[in-house]
Amino acid sequence: MYMFELLSEYHLPQEQIVANSANFMNLFSESLKDTNVRIRVATLKALTVFLTAIEEEDEALKYATIMESLLDIVIEVLKTEEDQGQASLESLIELTQTYGTIWKGCIGKLIFVCAEIMKNSDFEWATRSSALEIISTLAEENAKLLRD
Repeated sequence: MYMFELLSEYHLPQEQIVANSANFMNLFSESLKDTNVRIRVATLKALTVFLTAIEEEDEALKYATIMESLLDIVIEVLKTEEDQGQASLESLIELTQTYGTIWKGCIGKLIFVCAEIMKNSDFEWATRSSALEIISTLAEENAKLLRD
């Protein structure tokens, strides 16, 4: 997945992204179901880089159906490996800055997860701050999502 992340960031032409969107969706969906949590975290990171590399918002929003799965991965990984959970949150920050409307279908869950992370004093400040940054980015860039 790391190689795919690099490929997405630097080499994938937009025409190929659009033409193969169903194949990419299938690849990400299947990898998010892997039994190994490290594979799921790597998929989350690769997916966020892939989505932020897409130039057309409509194309990126086709992947909105798997955003809830990303939140599930963050929850799971934070229970055992906070540093990987924090890295996952940082990936979600970048995605939120680029395409915040991608959260429209699961905004309630996003707010709940971020709120739970922010109020959990067992987490490091950086982890809690990352969760806060996701919400503040939405508030700045897509306030309408938070009001609906």
